[in-house]
Amino acid sequence: MLRFILKNWLRNKKRMLPMLIGALIISSGLGHISGVQETSRGTIEYLLQKKWKSAYDIVVRPPDSRSITEEHRLLEPNYLSGISGGISLEQLDRIKKMEDVAVAAPISVIGNTSALVTFDTLKQGKMEEPGVYSITFKTVSDNGYREEERDSFTSYFTTDEWAPANDVPEAYFPYGLVGWPGRLFSQTNQLLVGVDPAEEAKLVGLDQSIVKMGFSRYFRDEDKVTVSEGNHTNRGKAFTMSHIPLLVSSEPFVNETYEFTIRKLDLPFSDKETAKKTMETVLEKGGETYLKSIESKPFKEYTFDSKLGHRIFLGKLTGIDPETQDTFSHPKYDADFSWLITTKASPLEYKEIQSPYKEKWNYAFEIEPQKIYSGGANERYGYRALNYYSEDVFDSPKMDPYYVGVYDPTKLALTMDPLTDVPMETYRPATANLVLDKDGEPVNPPVTIQNEGSAYSLLTSPPVLLTTIDAAKSIMGDKPISAIRVKVAGVDTFSEESQATLEKVAKEIEEQTGLITDITLGSSPQQTLTYVPKMGSKEAMGWIEQPWVHIGASIGIFKESKVASSSLMFIIMLVAVIYVISTNIVSFLARKKELALLLAIGWKNRYLVKMVFYEALILGVFVAVSSLTMSLIAYFQSDDEVPISIIKFIIIGLIGFLIYLLGAIVPAFIVGRIQPKEAMSAGEISQNSRRLTKVNGIFSMAIGHFFGKWKRNALSVISILLPTSLLMFFIFISFRLKGVLYTTWLGEFVAMEIGVSYYIIVGVCLLIAILTTYEIMWQNVTERSAELSVLKAFGWSNSSVQSLVLMEGLITGILSGIFGYLLSLGMINLIYQQLVIKEIWLLSLAIIPIIVGLIGAFIPARMAVRINPVKGMNRL
Repeated sequence: MLRFILKNWLRNKKRMLPMLIGALIISSGLGHISGVQETSRGTIEYLLQKKWKSAYDIVVRPPDSRSITEEHRLLEPNYLSGISGGISLEQLDRIKKMEDVAVAAPISVIGNTSALVTFDTLKQGKMEEPGVYSITFKTVSDNGYREEERDSFTSYFTTDEWAPANDVPEAYFPYGLVGWPGRLFSQTNQLLVGVDPAEEAKLVGLDQSIVKMGFSRYFRDEDKVTVSEGNHTNRGKAFTMSHIPLLVSSEPFVNETYEFTIRKLDLPFSDKETAKKTMETVLEKGGETYLKSIESKPFKEYTFDSKLGHRIFLGKLTGIDPETQDTFSHPKYDADFSWLITTKASPLEYKEIQSPYKEKWNYAFEIEPQKIYSGGANERYGYRALNYYSEDVFDSPKMDPYYVGVYDPTKLALTMDPLTDVPMETYRPATANLVLDKDGEPVNPPVTIQNEGSAYSLLTSPPVLLTTIDAAKSIMGDKPISAIRVKVAGVDTFSEESQATLEKVAKEIEEQTGLITDITLGSSPQQTLTYVPKMGSKEAMGWIEQPWVHIGASIGIFKESKVASSSLMFIIMLVAVIYVISTNIVSFLARKKELALLLAIGWKNRYLVKMVFYEALILGVFVAVSSLTMSLIAYFQSDDEVPISIIKFIIIGLIGFLIYLLGAIVPAFIVGRIQPKEAMSAGEISQNSRRLTKVNGIFSMAIGHFFGKWKRNALSVISILLPTSLLMFFIFISFRLKGVLYTTWLGEFVAMEIGVSYYIIVGVCLLIAILTTYEIMWQNVTERSAELSVLKAFGWSNSSVQSLVLMEGLITGILSGIFGYLLSLGMINLIYQQLVIKEIWLLSLAIIPIIVGLIGAFIPARMAVRINPVKGMNRL
């Protein structure tokens, strides 16, 4: 029988050529989808392994730390810097004891303190000429967009020609003086954070980042915290001092300048007697108020920057100049710690607003200004509220730190990949780009915005000062921990099983501690737009773009890509099976007389059924081998470092074989019911065709022909509507996942890797649909050759005959588009459990099946034109 089949194929080359072309297309489609699945697996399950890793898997926070931004699973950069305590050591201990927890690293954002840095000293009495002077100090921060002036104040002093009778600091106050300043100094704002040294070493390798400078080292067990209660006094009040260990960053993380301006007031002060009379006049006329009204002239100006300030600070602590590595011994340099911790951490407050460019930035928020100081002209606003430890600054917590070592944040074992950056993981400042001005006009090029170095600045600074959690407790009380960063044991691969493990641990933490959790593993930055409005006297900055963290982006991409990949495999199988069924049916119709003759000479129906399956077997083996070969060649030619999965390749080959076996079932059933007498008497023209509409033109005739052979034409409709609905479904996913797949950096990476390949597969399916339409339309034209001959004999032009066949293709495409649209809506509703009737725009894609229907009908239409009326009528 195999010999008979092969000889029959050779005799009917024209009929077999489309079947072989179809087999090759199916082979290439299966081979390509194998490559797509391997690429998807490689991208999502292999390459993504490198991209989803972060320093921690779960972040645990106090219950009241939620923000409105989290409704969209978005967290602002370094948001942990805005949380001031809220978790107890007991809750931390419970988490550490959980079986699946490998690392539980707490972080306590204690607050902002300052280091007192002396830049230069002033020699009393050596001001060139005696007199009353003013000294104005300003700290100016450059945030990249504009210079922000803060901590500006002016004080007054005299040379040694005069001093009050009781020469103590308080005696100068009534005169509006501060006494001799003695030195030029600045208080640099620094963030103090507490960590668990052992856990932080395991989490980010903090112990390996210590800079060799003097006796610099890491925390040790002997670095204890001691508290001296009531042993110190200030303004007659006893207070408690915490003696704590300190690790200092080698980077200041801020760009500031410190400006000192000395001016001489126009007041007589030539000798001691004149100076005495002048100061009596100053006292009588209101002290400082009077001094402010006196004209002055410039005397000297000094400017220093934050890099120098931090160098002095580290040099004083370590005894080593960090720039030259020499002994730090400059006589005019000095550095002291301020013993006050004045402000706690505070978050930015947001409100959600409409994005001016939603197609680029899906989400937009506006910062709500916070009042810093109240009262008349002194009223000031900032980006964050000033969260003071106490209304009276001298009642703030006080520390007496002792230096342990210097750490370099660039040497920490962190995931530096910007695709998976998460808050407080990198120990580096958050950044932003000003992309639109206050009027919404583009800023070209964008301006990089930097940290301003204050407790109420727009962008937070990483911790410059690190101490221990025990130290944090001594300062903050029973709930000093702001967040706990957790690594889960056994989560080594990117999979749904890993996600399930993380969800289990997160749920256990919430149930046992009452805290809230976020699974940060597999998160990715998403560009988000934030409007920075007017702040008091400061004009609005405009719109800044920042890489916010989209929680769970990776697992979302993983699930959606899995749905897409599974849909691809199912649809291409279904389209290919329909194609095989249609080609076999067309083959059966074209050979109906031949088959009837075989039955008449003694063949059994079961022999014909076997012949159908043998033909399918041969083509199935051809497709299986071809698809397997193509997929292997494509794999070895690719640059991906993905491990090969032989089993998946073999499955692809088996699927190709299975397609042809399934496609042979319906034709085999039809062949098994052939009656020799009926077939030979009926010929190829059905005598039972019915018209559903009255024929009054080409369109109505085309409708009659289409529904007269509705069973076979339905195969064309199905073969087109399936890839059409899949295309609509993919495009819907593209828009639906705009917040995950097409706006997160990780999503863009995945989309680049696999997105185009998926649409190529849809194109292959549409190509198979074109072949299916061609096969069926070709058979329709062949069967109606006599009818078309009659029409031509009655005067129909070639263009009218061609239009008739093309009209049938058009009807096929229109029906495919309508049913494809409905099917895509059904798929979306089934998978996402949401009604998307509003997605009418998907119907615009119906132009694709119409084009497919017309292309499939084009060659049969040209065949119809070439029919010889005389030969065609001889078949009647």
